[in-house]
Amino acid sequence: FKKSGVQMEELEVKLFGGAEMITNGGKKAQVIQVGRMNVEMAMKKLKGLGLELKSYDIGGTLGRRLFFDTSSGEVWVKRLAGGSVSLFEKKDIHKQTLMQLDG
Repeated sequence: FKKSGVQMEELEVKLFGGAEMITNGGKKAQVIQVGRMNVEMAMKKLKGLGLELKSYDIGGTLGRRLFFDTSSGEVWVKRLAGGSVSLFEKKDIHKQTLMQLDG
């Protein structure tokens, strides 16, 4: 971003994904927490860069399809196993989930 002349303060960070979708395939299938590890790494990198999440939809067990409007920065998320499309904007911060990821 710096090479393009974009100031870090101008960035709006939105994070999506991290669903637990991979199992070990045994009789008692256990979820391999790849999604959680990916989210934790992303959060660590963002913190290291001094960037703050403006909105997110992370975790769970459902895949997601994202629709991104580049002119407005709006993101719509559709969970693939059903459910409705949700609009995520700046106000959609859920501190409880962030705290759970830190602990």
